[in-house]
Formats: sequence, structure tokens, C-alpha cells
Amino acid sequence: MSAVPARGAGGRAGGRGGRENQGGGRGRGPNANRTSSAFKNPINGVKVLEYGDPTHPSIFEEVWEKLANRRRQTGAEGAPEVAAAMEQFITPVVPVPDPPPDQIEDPNNAGQLIPNPNLRRDTLLWEGRVKMVPQLEQKLQVQLKAAYVDVWESCHPKLKTKLKALPNYEQIDADKDVIQLGLQIRALACGAESTKNKVYTMVQLNRMIITFYQKNGQSNSDYLKQFQGIYNAIEQQGGTLCTMPRLVEARARQLAAEDGRNDANDDDVAAAEVAVKEEIKAAYFFEWSKSSDAWRSEAQPRELVRAREG
Repeated sequence: MSAVPARGAGGRAGGRGGRENQGGGRGRGPNANRTSSAFKNPINGVKVLEYGDPTHPSIFEEVWEKLANRRRQTGAEGAPEVAAAMEQFITPVVPVPDPPPDQIEDPNNAGQLIPNPNLRRDTLLWEGRVKMVPQLEQKLQVQLKAAYVDVWESCHPKLKTKLKALPNYEQIDADKDVIQLGLQIRALACGAESTKNKVYTMVQLNRMIITFYQKNGQSNSDYLKQFQGIYNAIEQQGGTLCTMPRLVEARARQLAAEDGRNDANDDDVAAAEVAVKEEIKAAYFFEWSKSSDAWRSEAQPRELVRAREG
């Protein structure tokens, strides 16, 4: 994010209005529209969720992971389940236990069934667990709502405005559905709005990653993290960075030959697709970072070394 404008950057209009009003009125300066610098996440140590920049997909992943861990670290009942659900982007539920069986397998005769000798005890235990389900569901809802607040408060005001304009926002907010909120934020961070043409969105994402390069002064690890965020965004939207069918065919034939076969089978093709995909990704990492100062002066991430060495 950009720094807070220096005192006096907005001319005379900064005056008694204080720092927040600098650049306003008649002396409106070049930094007047930089609202990002004025907004800080109220959750200490967590970045702000935004959209519209190539770095935002990786920032989303970082913030989402931190907020999931924040929920887990509370130690409250239902918190671990909510954290795991956030990491997997699934809606958590409290499972209702199955009743005990009337019959069990005879320990002395495999395949033979006998009446369950502990049916009465098992039934009492099962009934006790079933009675706890509503209480567990209530605690789970408390943690889901708390996670929703964390995510919402981490959003930049411009992102909140964008989210409120979505057709399903009112339902998401009424349900305090943190999973759906996260999916919508991720889509916006990746440039994939629900109202956009999906093919056009994919073209935008591919253009974003092809033109993204490591700037001088940017660490290798930071560059790799941001690049990976855009790459993940492409895959999450159902796309791929590049397809090279002839390379895949050649690699599949190579795998078959190494196994003493003349023709490649489906397993060879599948393995070749994975290998070529990883090499293409690593090659992009290397190509767009090798000219930076950090590339020459820092330890290079494994992915970049692999691409360089072939």
C-alpha cells in the first residue's frame, strides 16, 4: 500500500482539517484519491483485503490463512471446525451420530452376526450425544459469525462497496456465511466477478501473469508468493497458464520408453501433463525474475532453481 501523504502535500486545504483532509478543497493534490493508505485492518498483524491489483490474489490467501488460524487459536468449541472449513472452503456441519447396531459381528466366528450385548449401554451413550447436537450447532454458529466479522472487518471500504453490489450479498450477510463471503472476495481479488464473461476473465488473468515480473528491490520469496497467487487464481477459475500438447505427447512417449514400452498409456499421459505443467510454471517464475537485483543477490527458491537447471 502507498504511504500516508506527507504533511502539506495537499497545499493550504490541509490546514486545520488535519491529516485526513490533506489534499482536499481548493488545494487538492495528486494523492487525494489514495484511500488505501488511510485504511488499516483493525486485526493486528493482518493485511487488508482488496481487489484490482496483481498482488491481491496472494494477499487474499495470506489473510484468509491468518484469519482461519486466528479462529483456531481461540480454543473455543466449534472454532477448530470453522478454521478447517475455512481452509477447505466448505460449510461445516455438526454430524448426527448413527444409532448403535442391533447386531454385531461374532468375534469368534468371522462373518457371523450376534445380538449386540452392549446395546442398552450404547443406546444410552448415543442418546446423550444426540442431545448435545443442538448445543454444538449453536456454538458452531457463534464461531462462524465471529469468523464472518473478522473477514468483513479485514475488507477495504472499496471492496465492501463492491461486495454489497453483488446479487447474492444480502443473503450472504443475513446468513453471516463466511465461506460464501470468502469465495466472493477471492473471485474479486482474482478479477473474476460473477457479472463478467468467464472467458474474458480468464484472458485478463493470463495477461496479468504474463506481464507480471519481479521488480528490483523485491525479494525472491515475495515475488514467488505473489506469482503463485495469480497462478492459483487461474486454476481456481478453471483455467491453465499454458497448454503444450506436443510436449506432453513427447514426455509421455519418453515415460513409456523408460518403462520398456513402445506406446504411451493413459497413466503416462497423465504423468506427463503434470510434469510439463510444473516445468512451464517454473520456467515462467525463472524468466520473469532472472533480471532483477534480488535474483543475483539472494538465495533462489527451489522452483526457480529447478527451472534454470532444466
